[in-house]
Amino acid sequence: MKLALITSPLALEDEIKMLREMLDLGSFWLHIRKPAWDKARVGQLVLALDSPTRLCLHGPINWALEWGLGGVHYGERLLAEAPAPTKGINRSRAVHQAKDLGGDWERALISPLFDSISKPGYKAQGDLLALGKVKTPIETYALGGVSLARLETVESLGFKGAAVLGAVWQAPKPIQVWRQFLSEVS
Repeated sequence: MKLALITSPLALEDEIKMLREMLDLGSFWLHIRKPAWDKARVGQLVLALDSPTRLCLHGPINWALEWGLGGVHYGERLLAEAPAPTKGINRSRAVHQAKDLGGDWERALISPLFDSISKPGYKAQGDLLALGKVKTPIETYALGGVSLARLETVESLGFKGAAVLGAVWQAPKPIQVWRQFLSEVS
């Protein structure tokens, strides 16, 4: 099973150092999601990480192309603006309803699969559990409430990967928790 780590939407103390250390631990997509940050601030973070092809930006594709990033993610708000597939850019999208799985995408982050850890009140959508077994060329990643204890369930449901946010960033030692996630799937 593959993993993706989504950054905290907030600025964290020693964030660049922490993210670099996490990137050194193994192979995974790092989703850069900083919705309140402007281009200059996001660019500073992205360029400091020095791993552009492993980064997937939750933001405009022109920024991802400018910085040589490996991917771009489209949430519901940006989905209508998503261009056709672009050479060299891996595209992912948010899927919150079963009917939305499809199209010309490399990866789909399907959520909320379980009750969210980072967004209180964001409850699991039971019909999404079956999407891991759908025959599709799109890599399906479970998102929402994904914890170490749920990785085996995610895999048994047929998902190709898991995207993690709250389980890591709400932990007292995020790097240690991420290391555990990586060792569970290796």
